[in-house]
Amino acid sequence: MDRETLLATLAARGIRPTKDADIVAIEVTARTLRQFSDRVAQYLETAAEAKT
Repeated sequence: MDRETLLATLAARGIRPTKDADIVAIEVTARTLRQFSDRVAQYLETAAEAKT
């Protein structure tokens, strides 16, 4: 997600980070959560294949 979309999404939820460091921290957190989600999905896919 690009920065403008992220800021618009946050603003829609009433969150308005003002410092660049806050925005960067949110971007890093979002990226980390996406990576973790991808890993979990891969694990579940592998586990399902192993079960069959």
